[in-house]
Amino acid sequence: MSHDPLFRSRPVPAPCIVDTGTIISKQDMQRVLADLNHVRYIHSQDGVITGEGEGCILDVFADPQRSTLIVNHSLYINVQSFDYLELGQSDEQESWFDLIQDGRQLRLIPLSNPLQDQSSHRLNVAALKRSLLKCSQQIGMCRLMMKRIFRFETLQSMSVDYTHSLQRLMQRVGFSSLRALSRAAKVSEKQLLHLRRGNLAQMRLETLLKLSQALQVSIADLLMMFGGPHPQASVPKSESSVDPQELADLRQECKRLQEKLIQQKQDLWQEFQQSSLQVLESMLLQLPTASYAAQQNPQAPAIRLLPLLKPLDRLLQEWEIEPIASVGAEIPYDPHHHQLMEGSAKSGDRVRVRYTGYRQGDRLLYRAKVSPVLPLNSHVDP
Repeated sequence: MSHDPLFRSRPVPAPCIVDTGTIISKQDMQRVLADLNHVRYIHSQDGVITGEGEGCILDVFADPQRSTLIVNHSLYINVQSFDYLELGQSDEQESWFDLIQDGRQLRLIPLSNPLQDQSSHRLNVAALKRSLLKCSQQIGMCRLMMKRIFRFETLQSMSVDYTHSLQRLMQRVGFSSLRALSRAAKVSEKQLLHLRRGNLAQMRLETLLKLSQALQVSIADLLMMFGGPHPQASVPKSESSVDPQELADLRQECKRLQEKLIQQKQDLWQEFQQSSLQVLESMLLQLPTASYAAQQNPQAPAIRLLPLLKPLDRLLQEWEIEPIASVGAEIPYDPHHHQLMEGSAKSGDRVRVRYTGYRQGDRLLYRAKVSPVLPLNSHVDP
């Protein structure tokens, strides 16, 4: 053994406990238990089980004036209620935590694993990207099909052109242009386009009567002249010929794709909501109870609510959203990422962060709100 006085003055190394062991320090007990969430508890006195069940640990604290409470599936653990904490593992390598005080034992068996929770609650970004890619491909197919339908309908509408017939009637009664006929008959030029293409079914009877009066022909002659097949087409037959069945099939397929896109959009949104809810599950379940407890005890320190915000931090990490700076930090002023709440500052001046901002990769989401750091007044001796 060394008798070096320097060796004898060295402090004893702090204990290192891995998986199993006994913890006496109240601070260490509090740190270990604070990471537990959903647990099964077994309370026994002198080896006799007096109570058991499942619940969520909402608070772990050290206060000699307060009690450990287990009520309504909620656990409020005061480490001062126990002498020590014993860690152990079952034959199946499942951890358990025994809080011991004389003949009293409160065993806590975790029902959730932090690693498993993080893995199962991680947003499946790759799956969402695949679904979005598939959705965009189908959108492209739908657009292409809509173009084909539009082309077929255009060719079909142009296959009959009564423009020359209408011009002959106009010349006979003295109309020099379609616009002049439109004004005289008080009908739109769009209605004249329907008449030139023989689309009488899309025209109102009142419009046909106005045109028959302006052109000085009977309504029966007008229907006969512009309602039957025209011997000449404005485009070659090979181009204007449209298979009605093919056009109907295209319309049906386009309608099916549109309905599928709507359903995929709903599925993607539901998948996104479900993934987000899984990440925020513990906060959603525990925060209302913690809020109620805070209302019942206004003197409770707000720091006990901080563990409930961990799921929100994890969700921001999954979305690759990071804070610009921590609240209270003093940093150089950057007008691109900071917003002054008061006073003035130049680029590079020291400012204090009052509300954190966020960015996602290279994209700025919210600027951090800051205030100038005022220099200390220099004291000049008289």
